[in-house]
Amino acid sequence: IEGLIWSPRGSDSKNAEDDWTLEEGPHSDFDGPTCGSTACVALVRNNQLVVANAGDSRCVISRAGQAYNLSRDHKPELVAERERILKAGGFIRMGRINGSLNLARAIGDMEFKQNKFLPPEKQIVTSNPDINVVELCNEDDFLVLACDGIC
Repeated sequence: IEGLIWSPRGSDSKNAEDDWTLEEGPHSDFDGPTCGSTACVALVRNNQLVVANAGDSRCVISRAGQAYNLSRDHKPELVAERERILKAGGFIRMGRINGSLNLARAIGDMEFKQNKFLPPEKQIVTSNPDINVVELCNEDDFLVLACDGIC
């Protein structure tokens, strides 16, 4: 696994510490962990499929050869996301939260979760997922979980 995790601020020296978790936010004065990720998780229990999604990763099921979305992108332009962002003190510029992040829900991205007077679900960016429960049937072919961050 050594060498698989890379940071532009890390060092090639084996003895040097990699400070990627403490990088400064590119669009704020926040000095702390700035990395984040979307999450799309699927759990099969008996004949039920439970999908939880936060961000812009996707879950699609093929049923009888037809594709069906089981998740949706949490973009800042969506009415509910926009309202939360603005109420929490953020702004949207060119489809990006505070001119930076192009999704409204994520794990991490702590620079957008600093309002001590708001609970996690009301922060500028929240990690609360949408949850979708689907009854599985014999016509279900396969499930795809995907993101756009694969290099």
